[in-house]
Amino acid sequence: IAPCRHTPYWCKLQGRQAEDAPPQLHGTVPCVLQQRCPGFAHGFRFHPSPGLETAGHHHTAHCLRNKRLVFLGDSVMRELFTELVLWLGRSVPTFNAVWLSTDFAKLVKDNAEPHFSFSVGPIEIFCAFFNKNLTVVDH
Repeated sequence: IAPCRHTPYWCKLQGRQAEDAPPQLHGTVPCVLQQRCPGFAHGFRFHPSPGLETAGHHHTAHCLRNKRLVFLGDSVMRELFTELVLWLGRSVPTFNAVWLSTDFAKLVKDNAEPHFSFSVGPIEIFCAFFNKNLTVVDH
């Protein structure tokens, strides 16, 4: 793990959050996520069982609404972006299916467009500089 992925910039996930998190995150998330959205630290799960969402999910979704989340950096930030987009997309019935089956492929192919945007319902994704700068907004 790079030195920049240590406190005070990256915070360790605890308990079930750490077990549930994608391995590429190395059991950490940017501390700003936990600081700005306290619900994230109290019960958010990346992959909850259907129907078992916690208050932490609802607080995190409310906290992230109408905020522009910008992800700059390496593959770990890309993994966090993908996980949060898939999590936000669960609230829009067709978003994940459309994004994964068509537009996600545009982002990862070798000759990807230098700039790309995609939206379904209230969720917008903006990609720049061949997917090095990623932005998601949940209106």
